[in-house]
Amino acid sequence: MMHRLYDEANMPHSNIKDSGNNPPPPPFIKGGRKLTPPLEKGDTGGFSGEKGFTLIEVLIAMLILAIGLLSLATLATTVINGNAFSNKMTTATTRAQDKMEQLKNSSYASLSSGGPETIQSIYTRQWTVTNDSPAANMKKIQVKVTWSWQGSNHDVVLNTIVAK
Repeated sequence: MMHRLYDEANMPHSNIKDSGNNPPPPPFIKGGRKLTPPLEKGDTGGFSGEKGFTLIEVLIAMLILAIGLLSLATLATTVINGNAFSNKMTTATTRAQDKMEQLKNSSYASLSSGGPETIQSIYTRQWTVTNDSPAANMKKIQVKVTWSWQGSNHDVVLNTIVAK
């Protein structure tokens, strides 16, 4: 069996027959890491102790990352829709409170039902005044603001009682 010596420039006798008892030549040092030549069938050489990722590991990592990013996109959409609904709910509540305060600051005799009023072309506000409810010389005031959002109707209802 014949081994080629790997440092042929410094070895004048590169065609010396190997008796089979000689160990393989020492590895080369390249960039501070050992580089071993291919010695056996199927051995590709390269850096000894080389660490890295296989293609399947990279593909699995990319799949996991893609699933995570899609989940975050779905979560972001849900949060945005929730914030938009909260904004509509807050506006409706504010409109109902405004009317309730206006009615409570009116004289007892002038309190009467009214509406519907359209506000910002989205909200509909109406109020109902019930005389002698829950007892004599009392009026129950109910203010209701409704709006439609994403195909369903929503409302905010405020109730109070005023006495004579």
